[in-house]
Amino acid sequence: MSAITLEKLKPGRNATVLRVKGEGALKRRLIDMGITPGTSVAVRP
Repeated sequence: MSAITLEKLKPGRNATVLRVKGEGALKRRLIDMGITPGTSVAVRP
């Protein structure tokens, strides 16, 4: 299975976070929301 960005994850699908890219406040906000490596995320339809 290949890695894709969260932006490209289709609604109704889920994935495991491999890494968090970004800088400064954006990266901090994602981490504060619990989006960290190893976390399962889902995109709601």
